Amino acid sequence: MNDPLDPYALDLRKSTAPPEHIAATSLYSVAAPRHGTVTGVSGCYSPPYAAGALALRLDFAAGGMPVEDTGNLGKRDCGLLFAGAAWRPDRIVRRGTYHWLKARGLVSFAVVSDLVPLTGRAGFVLTVRVANRSGTILEIDLAPTLEPGPVRRVPLGEWRFSPPAGGTVPARLAGADAWENEEVRITLLHDGLSAVLGDGEEAAFRIAVVLGEAGREVEAPSSLAVWEAETATRWRSRIARAEAALPRIETDIPGLEAYYNRSLISG
Repeated sequence: MNDPLDPYALDLRKSTAPPEHIAATSLYSVAAPRHGTVTGVSGCYSPPYAAGALALRLDFAAGGMPVEDTGNLGKRDCGLLFAGAAWRPDRIVRRGTYHWLKARGLVSFAVVSDLVPLTGRAGFVLTVRVANRSGTILEIDLAPTLEPGPVRRVPLGEWRFSPPAGGTVPARLAGADAWENEEVRITLLHDGLSAVLGDGEEAAFRIAVVLGEAGREVEAPSSLAVWEAETATRWRSRIARAEAALPRIETDIPGLEAYYNRSLISG
């Protein structure tokens, strides 16, 4: 069955917007990809929380060998290579590849990430799918690094055209994947960070970053896939209501229907 969000997708290779203007929204939270990376995240907003300098970096280990995801375009082993991205109403989907002949043999895997802002709570889920192409068993380990940056709590009525900046940098809480200042707690969650893949096998990893009130712990679901699905469900409902109320276009002009669909989203 076709996803009703697919007609509104945009291949970001065709976008003329500056990289810092690319983001996804759940209609509750906004999160942006780090330009040139397959899994990096740069900034998150969800009134009253403003964390524009927040950065999530994800590094890989394949068979115990480090594979960075930094957007490196130099020579030799540059780590994970960015291979394209698509914007959808509910997420940004990025593709990447790693293919390198090491002393132990070929290390090859593909990565697809979905950056999904959360609905009903502030933050995002990053779903990372890794497919082994090495021709042999491959152990994959993920290592997330969160830099919270300055973060603050600002009432929605005080937000202007540009989102609020400033705030104080949260300190990491002892023994926890959480950071807190006088107003905001940022929590890092995951569903597991390791898998052993046979040739051709794929594993999905989910990592969430949640912003909330200082001193309040996050109640995580049984799987972060639950939160990911909430955003898609909300957007499908919104699209269905809009399509029922707005004119539709039927044309034989290539690209015009897709252009019209995207104009409905952008206003």
